[in-house]
Amino acid sequence: MWQIFGETVENTAHKSDVWRADIMFKYGGIYADTDAIFVRALTDELRAYDAVVSYDWPDWDPPFPDILNLGVTVAKPGTRFWELCLVPLSDLSLKCF
Repeated sequence: MWQIFGETVENTAHKSDVWRADIMFKYGGIYADTDAIFVRALTDELRAYDAVVSYDWPDWDPPFPDILNLGVTVAKPGTRFWELCLVPLSDLSLKCF
C-alpha cells in the first residue's frame, strides 16, 4: 500500500495531487497535464512570478474565482503557494479527492 502523511491512500487522483504539490514546492518548474495544449511559448514575464496557476472558469465569480485549475502551473522552488497547497492535501478525510 502507498502512504501519504503516514496514512494509506488508494485514490490515484489524490496521490497525483500530493506528488505534484510536493515536487513543485521542492523543485519548482513547469507542470502540465497530459491533455494540455500550448499555443505559444511561456514568456519570461510569466516565469518571473513565484507561482502561476489559472482560474477554473465554470464557476468564476468576479473579482476572484473560487477554484484554481492546476493542470498547467509554473513555480519557483519553495514558494509559499505550494507550501499552503500541501496543508489541505494532508487531510485525507476531505471529500474533494
